[in-house]
Amino acid sequence: APAPPAPGNFVEGKIDAPPGPAGPAGPDGRDGVTRIEVIPGPPGPPGPPGRDGKSSVQVVQGPPGPRGPAGSDGGVVTKYYHQAGAGEGGVAMPRECGFSYHGERGPEHWGALCEGKYGTCAAGKAQSPVDIVSEDLANMAKPETLGWNIPVGQYEKYIAATSSVTEGLVRHTFEVAHVHAAFKYSGVEYQLKRFQLHTPSEHSVDGKKADMEAQFVHEAVVGGVSKVLIVAALFEVSEHGSPTFMRELASAVPMLGATPRSIVPVDFAELSQLVMIGSLAHEGANPDSFVPNFKNYLAYSGSFTAPPCTEGVQWIVLRNPIHVYKGDVEAIAKVEGANARPTQPLDGRKVEASV
Repeated sequence: APAPPAPGNFVEGKIDAPPGPAGPAGPDGRDGVTRIEVIPGPPGPPGPPGRDGKSSVQVVQGPPGPRGPAGSDGGVVTKYYHQAGAGEGGVAMPRECGFSYHGERGPEHWGALCEGKYGTCAAGKAQSPVDIVSEDLANMAKPETLGWNIPVGQYEKYIAATSSVTEGLVRHTFEVAHVHAAFKYSGVEYQLKRFQLHTPSEHSVDGKKADMEAQFVHEAVVGGVSKVLIVAALFEVSEHGSPTFMRELASAVPMLGATPRSIVPVDFAELSQLVMIGSLAHEGANPDSFVPNFKNYLAYSGSFTAPPCTEGVQWIVLRNPIHVYKGDVEAIAKVEGANARPTQPLDGRKVEASV
């Protein structure tokens, strides 16, 4: 047998001891709990509607209030409207007061119609249209640059033809008030209201009429008094063709009856630019000498060219004509007929030229 270790000396070794006894049992677990939650189901379908209640209105009126102060005097405002067979006040004239461009109710008889209601047409001394004699023109003291100021985005590219609003096309009158085009001249800002077409032109130059004339009617109220300015643009038949707006008008006019019912897709911004420039390729014009219409025009004081022939109208006649196809003028003239008043005497008036 090996000798036991000496006292104080230990030898590392391994001794396999048996396992100890099992420990005591753990405490019992707590009983489980069953929890039930109750939630509402989805809403059911709606029930049938109830019967309508009975309505009633009860008016309780108090005694009348005291009399208000007298109103101030109103200004004098005259609104003119040009339509064949209608007065310039915009209200259709009775048949016995209607006028025409030929026959017993033609221009030579306007002054006697309706018991002399249109007497100015015969007795007036500042009537329109006139014949413009080139050698008799006076120089304008302070020529202005012309043009329409059109607000951006305030109108669509159309001329409405509907009797329910004022922007309508009634026979030879195109209502364009929705364009909101302003025209400033001689310190007065006018608003464009409408334009009409005359075949042939009403104004003539040295005795010669153009094939067609467009008259742009503007109105302003200054100090309670109505002022009217009309810009006249002349159109001549040419092989150079028609601008887009004239093709659209020529296509639309034959389809219109006495009651407006169409919309003409005309961009007035485009129209205004062409009118205020004019066509270059006309007799005597070249790129070096050509002066656009916004600087090249004639001005005189005249009247409406249809009953009641009211005077005091400022006229501006643009000198450069606009070229149009013969077929376009014929299409318009077929509907309008000859609707040009003969030229009237100047009776001492002067026509001024800007250039």
